[in-house]
Amino acid sequence: MTGNLSQKEIKDYVDENVVQKLLNRQLAAVNILELTNNGGMDTLVEFVKEAVRVSWDGKNLPGIKELDTMTKNIIIPSRSGSDIVNTLKQVRSYKII
Repeated sequence: MTGNLSQKEIKDYVDENVVQKLLNRQLAAVNILELTNNGGMDTLVEFVKEAVRVSWDGKNLPGIKELDTMTKNIIIPSRSGSDIVNTLKQVRSYKII
């Protein structure tokens, strides 16, 4: 599909249910209730909305990469409670000299 997609159309289509279906595999190990409570799900919904907007007319890798800042500080709580992903993100943010 091509053509302009309005913000209203994106807002009407992309909601938490769509994001959960789209990211089903990735979210399988995530504590969804905690993710919702810490605002992470709202961030993911906004990220997917922007990704749809940016990619609507075709593949736009540079545009998608610009969206990284939206999810950079998101806390991903695991179902197991180990939160390995968040630990890795902290380690990755340190500079190695």
